[in-house]
Amino acid sequence: MITCPEWGPWQLLPATDELYDPRHRFAVDLELMSDNNRVLDGLLQVSMKTWSVHDPMEIDGLLRAINAVLRPEDREPGQSFDVSEIKARVQAFEQEVEAAMARRKLEKAARNSPVNTATYAVADARRDAGWVVA
Repeated sequence: MITCPEWGPWQLLPATDELYDPRHRFAVDLELMSDNNRVLDGLLQVSMKTWSVHDPMEIDGLLRAINAVLRPEDREPGQSFDVSEIKARVQAFEQEVEAAMARRKLEKAARNSPVNTATYAVADARRDAGWVVA
C-alpha cells in the first residue's frame, strides 16, 4: 500500500492495481483507466457517490493519484494504454517510491553518523547511475 498526503484518503494497492479509499471501502481499478474518457468516467462515478459530494478531497485526491501513478499526460490525444502498460506504470511508480524511501533512510542515517556519510555518497552515486539501492 502506498499513500500520499496529496491523495487524501486514497491509497495505491500495487498488488491489485487499484486506488482504494478505506474510509468508504471503495476501489477504483486502474486497469480500467486505459484512456482519458475512462479516467473521466471513473472520476464522475466517484463524484456521484453520496460520501464524495461533501468532501472535495475525494475527487481531487483521486485525480492526483491517477496522475501520479499513470501519468496520462504521456499519452497522445486519443491514445489508450493496454493493461500491460498500466501494470508497468504502477510497478514503475512503486519502484520510484521504494527508491525514494531508501534514499530518505540513508539521508537520516548520514545525519546521525559521519561513517554513514560515505555510504550515502556511494548510494547516491549509484542511484544517479540508474541503480536502485535497497
